[in-house]
Amino acid sequence: MLLLWGVMRIAGTKRDAFFYLFWFNPISIVISYFWGAGDVIFTALAVFSLILLHYRKYPLSGLLMAGAVFTSVFSLAVIPIMLVYLVQ
Repeated sequence: MLLLWGVMRIAGTKRDAFFYLFWFNPISIVISYFWGAGDVIFTALAVFSLILLHYRKYPLSGLLMAGAVFTSVFSLAVIPIMLVYLVQ
């Protein structure tokens, strides 16, 4: 109940609270990983890396991208996108 109260206070609306509770629920992450959807981890790291790159947090963005690459080689495909974004 305390977690629900905290999320509702941060989110502001019930719709946003449902979003946060569902997508950041550790049980959802573990179950999806158990059923073979392990791409969730490296995708999340790569997406958060791109978000941090947008906000010019370069060291943390690079650290998260390194974590994504160490988790799965498929995230190497995101690096050219990051380089194009940096050049612009």
